[in-house]
Amino acid sequence: MEVNKVAVAGLWELGHNVPLQEAYLWEMVVRDFEVDEWHMHPVTGIDQPRVIEWADAGAMLSALRERYFLVFVTEGAPCYLSEFKHPENACYVFGKCNWSPFTSFAEPGDLSLCIETPAGDGLLWPHQCLGIAMWHRRSQWP
Repeated sequence: MEVNKVAVAGLWELGHNVPLQEAYLWEMVVRDFEVDEWHMHPVTGIDQPRVIEWADAGAMLSALRERYFLVFVTEGAPCYLSEFKHPENACYVFGKCNWSPFTSFAEPGDLSLCIETPAGDGLLWPHQCLGIAMWHRRSQWP
């Protein structure tokens, strides 16, 4: 297994022109923090060469679990980011800003974390949480 690899899995917001606008926001963080793999559900057909789209969320997470520790980033997770120890090879899984349908796919051994904010409203967008989690990861895995 390769050392210190990072992947991201997310959920596209759907609506008029949303993936086109949202992809750029994800891509900036994926690029700047040198994320190795970027996976999204569902398939939109967006013209973004770095992203791999999946029609089946369960299949996406199962395939990623074979190579990475899955880390579900979601509200209500028992571990705050400030106390989280990032695993060497991790895939960070993001849902929507205040709800993650992906948590139903969690299995024993998967990890989860919550990004705390001073207001505690939990309304950060997933690509914002990605930037925060990747910055924190870099502090542990430079």
